[in-house]
Amino acid sequence: MKNNFANRLRSLRKSAGLSITALALVASMPRQTIHAYENGTRQPTLEQTRKLCKALDVSLAEFD
Repeated sequence: MKNNFANRLRSLRKSAGLSITALALVASMPRQTIHAYENGTRQPTLEQTRKLCKALDVSLAEFD
């Protein structure tokens, strides 16, 4: 079951016009990690969330 973070990440990524692979490259994370976050099978740490925010050019508040 997907959680709010997973749904929000997918929405922000798509709004940014990025593929999972492109986001992974910009955020310096493995593609499989981004995929797991979007599927709700893994939860990012605060540091990983900050990397995603920077890559997507959004604030942490976007994930509330």
